[in-house]
Amino acid sequence: ESSEVPRIDTAMWPRSFDKLRMTLIDMAEEIRKENYAPLSDVLRQNIVTTLAAQESVFLFLNKRGYSRAIVCKDCGYVFECPACQKPLISHKNASQATVKAFEALLCHTCGYREELPPLCPKCGGAYFVFRGKGTQKVEALLQKEFPGMKVVRMDRDVVVPRHSEHSKESRPLGRNQRFARSFANAQDDNMNNKTLQQKTIFVGTEFALSRIDWPTIGLVGVLDIDSMLAMPDVRATERVYQLIRRMLAQ
Repeated sequence: ESSEVPRIDTAMWPRSFDKLRMTLIDMAEEIRKENYAPLSDVLRQNIVTTLAAQESVFLFLNKRGYSRAIVCKDCGYVFECPACQKPLISHKNASQATVKAFEALLCHTCGYREELPPLCPKCGGAYFVFRGKGTQKVEALLQKEFPGMKVVRMDRDVVVPRHSEHSKESRPLGRNQRFARSFANAQDDNMNNKTLQQKTIFVGTEFALSRIDWPTIGLVGVLDIDSMLAMPDVRATERVYQLIRRMLAQ
């Protein structure tokens, strides 16, 4: 504290740290136990306990889509954006259950889109590996592990803000935004209806933080935090801290 840098007292937050219990899970230990899922055993147990207490769960993963890279199993070819040279993100249509369910591969930087071809464009192989995880993959995992429970995904692929919510939305939608709007459905109204947020497992990105009814949330899990810390950005650690602080302050 000095005359130039004011002191910030966490006791002034809406909910102070002393009321919260935080646990850091070493996912390397989970792998040694042959648990390759994004959910640790401790997190699974806490999800069950929280739902039994009639409270909701929010799992934060700041990655949209289903997988982060699509790789040919035969030759190792990676589908990349021709403009950005970044791996394309697969987006899955939940109404289908086959490889054809991957309606499009998207670049989240420039909005480039292409359909997933049936064969590798380099070697003609027919088998692809979908590496990494996004909110869609975690949503599918939760639906499988917690059958009968309501699982709601909250990201821009499901809900796109209405034109009246933000002034910038009055401009024409870009290619990526138009694709995102095609996924919008009745969940939009469900997310805005706080009475439907009881005893629900939410999985979402930063986009969801302003839409969650926080008083109903009894457990928050942050998934794959290492990848956020490893971003090639000098501000990566500060950004992760700000995101966690934002959730804790609720």
